[in-house]
Amino acid sequence: MNIQVATLDDMVRSFERVTELGFGMAWSVGQHTNDRSLSYYSISPSGFEIEVGWSPLLITPDLEKTWEPSTYQGISIWGIPRWAKR
Repeated sequence: MNIQVATLDDMVRSFERVTELGFGMAWSVGQHTNDRSLSYYSISPSGFEIEVGWSPLLITPDLEKTWEPSTYQGISIWGIPRWAKR
């Protein structure tokens, strides 16, 4: 499940909160290659991953006219290392 937050401060505060509460982390903070969003993945009490992200690339109608599909060599530009606690 993915939750998009309104500001970078919201994302950082949510990361601090879930860390303080002891939730497991599947992936730490990083930036995706495909949509350039910043995000992290925590583990819910039920065991599924919740991605909290901010500022993804939005494909607007104007951008869609010139959009070209791409292939990426990895999931992140930086960050998103897998955490040991799951």
